[in-house]
Amino acid sequence: MRIAVIKKEKCNPEICNYACIRFCPLVRSGKKAIFIGEDEKPRIDEKLCIACGICAKKCPQHAIEIERLPDELKEDLVFSYGSNAFKLFRIPLPRKGKVIGLIGRNGMGKTTCIKLLAGKLKPTQLKEKEWIEYFRMLDEGKIKISIKPQEIMELSKFNVKVGELLDEEALMEFSLQHLKDRKLAELSGGELQKVAIAKCLSMKVDFHLLDEPTAFLDIKERFDLARKIFELKDCLLIDHDLLFLDYACDLIHVLYGRQGCFGIVSLPYSNRVAINDYIRGYLRAERMRIRDFELTFKAKGEVEATQNILVQWEDLEKRLDGFSLKVQGGFIREKEIICCIGPNGIGKTTFARMLVGELKPDRGSIKEAISISYKPQYISPVEGKVGEILGKYEIDLLKGILRLDELWEKEVSKLSGGELQRFWIAKCLAADADLYVLDEPSAFLDVEERINVARAIKEKLKGKSASAIIIDHDLLFILFLAQRLLLFLGKPGEHGEARLHEVREGINEFLKWMGVTMRRDIETGRPRINKPGSAKDREQKAKGIYFEL
Repeated sequence: MRIAVIKKEKCNPEICNYACIRFCPLVRSGKKAIFIGEDEKPRIDEKLCIACGICAKKCPQHAIEIERLPDELKEDLVFSYGSNAFKLFRIPLPRKGKVIGLIGRNGMGKTTCIKLLAGKLKPTQLKEKEWIEYFRMLDEGKIKISIKPQEIMELSKFNVKVGELLDEEALMEFSLQHLKDRKLAELSGGELQKVAIAKCLSMKVDFHLLDEPTAFLDIKERFDLARKIFELKDCLLIDHDLLFLDYACDLIHVLYGRQGCFGIVSLPYSNRVAINDYIRGYLRAERMRIRDFELTFKAKGEVEATQNILVQWEDLEKRLDGFSLKVQGGFIREKEIICCIGPNGIGKTTFARMLVGELKPDRGSIKEAISISYKPQYISPVEGKVGEILGKYEIDLLKGILRLDELWEKEVSKLSGGELQRFWIAKCLAADADLYVLDEPSAFLDVEERINVARAIKEKLKGKSASAIIIDHDLLFILFLAQRLLLFLGKPGEHGEARLHEVREGINEFLKWMGVTMRRDIETGRPRINKPGSAKDREQKAKGIYFEL
């Protein structure tokens, strides 16, 4: 079975004069394996194609993907976006009394699965009886669905108040009473996300479908949401936070394939098996290699901090719009990576803005005149192509790690959320600076992209006497990077206090504040959250060890 995908946004026959057609051996022998379509762009006949790959190699825009798959998969084709477009093989189904999770890279078809299950897309074909029965009942209205979409910022276009969208019970259940009289257009990304989740989970339906619900949520909000979902059941969700998925789900499907080309849905596995196999890159039960390398999670980075102090601050105080922040005096060494953790609204971004000079502290000062490169929390497109903007910098080190080649000719305004995040991270790290401050760099990125970003940060610091401060809510990402932690606690929206800790001490204090215990998985070393009230949870709390190494 051959799959041929032509990425129309990249394909430009004016540049190559149909090189794919001119060099195709079948076309040269008189067969119309590649021909010109009505839109003046090439089309590939997948039945005639022999998957030699010559057309893909000759395409200067890298617009063609050719894949050879087992013929047995033909029967598992569930959906196709059309000729020479993405194809999805198999589909996960929601189950009564269960929470089903989906993990996989961006561009593998996870959101397509959600749209199919919600009835927004129609299956191309169905083989399994349970698939046929589900979609028959969905068409007949016997299955009712609520959906939390991935692109929640689109909700800000609706001119309605939160109180018109949610009833009093839902407002109280999700602690949103303070937003009752606010319009959706006035909400932040995190507030919109919570409203969208509340609307989805409060509806009386058969199944709740949630697409990336942890985006914009802090660590505590993610754990609280995981508890709600686990208690509610009847959910199917997509996310890239492995701790969240492990905690919330009963079963998990792995999606694998080739980004933007095809996706295959695995069998359902227990959380531990699914995530460990995903990390290894090998599905043991199906004897399927999905990646040629293993993902690794370590408590410390390979970059060794020096004893030279790069920047130092006294005890800092700042009042801003009714919020007060106190930061205990501290310092950053050269080549050191400090990660900031804590709930939203506690002052992490305020501290970052004081460091970069956007805000001045009311009390205390920041010593040393240094150059700082800053990636803000909320990012937006800028005018121009990626290559035109990043081409001004020396980015050979970052180009491969962050996969910038595939974005080079794209307009920044047309990038997806994950692509835009990689662009801004590259722009921040490309600058010649002493300190790199990145606010929520893992947002919209899949697991592998997050690890690549961590690698890019480490590689950048290896080559110069610079340091980094990272603000994020993905604990795996933080543990992969952090050499020390700046822990922020207090009452969100009212007051926050922050001080530096060694990693183990800081994580332990933060987990104690949340009432959550964690252990490391025996096989992979990744952190796992203990179920509340479990024997392990009680044992660790009795010892005062909330993060057991």
